[in-house]
Amino acid sequence: MCPNVNGMTAAAAHEHALVALILLLDGRAAMAAGSLPDPRSCSRIALHLRALAGRDDMPETLRDTCEALCEAWSDRLREQLATPGRE
Repeated sequence: MCPNVNGMTAAAAHEHALVALILLLDGRAAMAAGSLPDPRSCSRIALHLRALAGRDDMPETLRDTCEALCEAWSDRLREQLATPGRE
């Protein structure tokens, strides 16, 4: 693999770009949903992140990022389910 200008291999650069993209999409989803995102959306996002975190063919950084975000979305889901009048 060819190193990039920062001395990082191309694979590592792609891994870091994917982590940044996942974090950006997570932040965008959280902002779009407001302070009380839909419980179904929280559940689906958490499930997809959990599935990605469980893949052995993904780099550790990506798995760790997906696992941490899965926990954050699961926390949002628990908050939603604890809010009266929400299902």
